[in-house]
Amino acid sequence: MGRLQRRKPCGPIDVVGGDTNKVSSLNVAQIAFSSSGVTWHAPISVAADIDGKWMTSASSFGNGTYSATMTEYLAGDTEFATRSAV
Repeated sequence: MGRLQRRKPCGPIDVVGGDTNKVSSLNVAQIAFSSSGVTWHAPISVAADIDGKWMTSASSFGNGTYSATMTEYLAGDTEFATRSAV
């Protein structure tokens, strides 16, 4: 039988030890979707919080294989004209 191990509770600070999908504080993440080079779904844009965390709502896709590309834009760039230089 396996042995139970007690884990320490998470504290108020979560340290990130690797790559994340965070963006700069209050910037916008725009996720574009394609399948075989053709865009089948409208891009989804969402503003990050003060810590750079962002989350989109659920979205429906048909059967198939899709690619998602996230691009970061400055918060004031409502036309999505210039990518944020990070």
